[in-house]
Amino acid sequence: MPEAGLLYERDRMWLCVGDPAALAADDTRFPALMTTLGPWSVQALLDFLVDEHPDLDPSPLRQWSGLLASGRDCVRLRFGGAAMQGTHSGS
Repeated sequence: MPEAGLLYERDRMWLCVGDPAALAADDTRFPALMTTLGPWSVQALLDFLVDEHPDLDPSPLRQWSGLLASGRDCVRLRFGGAAMQGTHSGS
């Protein structure tokens, strides 16, 4: 299973496959980047999201599964039923 991480911008969070610091190195993709977390095991990241962000909707596991199915390297996390917006395609 791949590693996972988070990218934090001022007004959004991104769920990422792989090392978020490597993705963050491209400051044109994430111009408002504040910090990264990870890379972690997928289970550790999912546990963190469940504990720290109970308002994620759909669940962290469903969002992770959607990210893997999409073939992208990052997706914006969704909270409280908001539609998924903004994706960053992998190369």
